[in-house]
Amino acid sequence: DARRDPEMNLLKGGMAANLLAPSYTGVRQPDGTFGQAYLAELSINYVAGLERLAEVCALCGEPSKAARYRDIAGKVRQALPRLMTPDGYFIMSEDPDGTRHGVFGAARHGYFEATPNHDAGCFRVTDDATNQKIIRQMLALKGPQAPGGLAPHGLILPNYPGYDDSVHGGPYGHWVNGGHWTTTQGRMTIACLRADHRRHRLNERK
Repeated sequence: DARRDPEMNLLKGGMAANLLAPSYTGVRQPDGTFGQAYLAELSINYVAGLERLAEVCALCGEPSKAARYRDIAGKVRQALPRLMTPDGYFIMSEDPDGTRHGVFGAARHGYFEATPNHDAGCFRVTDDATNQKIIRQMLALKGPQAPGGLAPHGLILPNYPGYDDSVHGGPYGHWVNGGHWTTTQGRMTIACLRADHRRHRLNERK
């Protein structure tokens, strides 16, 4: 909880703080090092983890701890809309100076980051209406750059069309841009089922 900004109620993370792969770089500092920023995935999974920990505490007869964890989770949940776009999906991160990463179509950092969006739905950090809206956007997302969308081969990829802010990867198709962990598809599938997309085809071809 020391990573939670007490005013913003969002968690800060540095290089490789995301679970998917070492794709998150952090904020480049004047001395060449990389500092921390508000990483959406970190705050979303923190809320999910705290809520489940609260349930364990309640089962173990620790109601005061359960109440504390729920209180912190509630504060972070209320702060999460700051890390969303006007279109209603989560960005990857926001730097302390306000620079936003993962706003699809933007001139800089204009990619769609999949993980915070399907994780928020899978773990019920977002309500049903928000999850449905996000899933619709993810399934409909198409663009001119290869591979054309978030799931060209039927498995959800971490981003589209590729990072322009990572020191770990190169063109699309390298691990951190075009890589995949099957667990991410599992979480995407749960988010889709929750949105009532029971027959979705992520790799639909005409």
